[in-house]
Amino acid sequence: MKTTMKALGALCLTLMISVVSHAAAPTTVEELKAHYAKVAPKITSMTADYSMDMNLAKTSPEAEAAGMGEVSMGGTFDMLNDAMYMDMSMTMDMGGQSMVINMDMLMDDAGIMHMLMDMNGIKQAMRMDTKVVKDLAAELGVPESSLKLDNMGMGMMLNPSSMLETHSETHSLELVGKDKIDGEDVFVVHATINDNVLNTIKESPLLAGQEAMMDMKQVIYLGAKDGVMRRLEMGDFMTMTFSNINLDAGLTKDDINLEIPEGVQVMDLTDIFNTQF
Repeated sequence: MKTTMKALGALCLTLMISVVSHAAAPTTVEELKAHYAKVAPKITSMTADYSMDMNLAKTSPEAEAAGMGEVSMGGTFDMLNDAMYMDMSMTMDMGGQSMVINMDMLMDDAGIMHMLMDMNGIKQAMRMDTKVVKDLAAELGVPESSLKLDNMGMGMMLNPSSMLETHSETHSLELVGKDKIDGEDVFVVHATINDNVLNTIKESPLLAGQEAMMDMKQVIYLGAKDGVMRRLEMGDFMTMTFSNINLDAGLTKDDINLEIPEGVQVMDLTDIFNTQF
């Protein structure tokens, strides 16, 4: 009898824990932020593999008319504090012809983007101060996060609350539930751009034709235990996936560096951007 009572007691306790755990699961974006504030680890560096597939024809009627097609890329992704380094191999379909580009990109902790591209042995280097994007956002009267050029910094990737806050500036967010990616639990968030931001983009001659891409619903998959993004879907335009994630990579500044070969010309896109916009 005592054994039976103990067994029943253990069963009741298990059921109670299960019910409490289920009830405690986040059901809103605000609850999700609070969840990550409690469970997300403090991360200073990260490495991962990534892949991205895009269909440039979906960005605008002009892009489709120009024969822009599918782009596939993949490579490695390293982050340390506010600095980010990516190497990638990219295949582009342009007017029915395939083009392969190898590229290294560094976003340093001062917000300067550096790129080194290799197209069939022809190398070109570029740099750009991402502050110009903030200036453009201010001129358009939209949050700078809506232009997203430097949103892949540590604040976005390694701080889930910051990622959700940044999206909240321009999008309506909805936590739609949980899913699994490679056997790992993830929270799924839908992001729909706010009408006032979209209308501003539509009315701006600087961003003419981009509203179709900006209006695509985003689906964001965040690791349930750490809040790090596992996948981002943007309508039928783009899917980006992160795998083999190491949140304790032990990177140093020497690991986040881009050396421009001697003799390679560096084009400053900051001046070009300022001239055009």
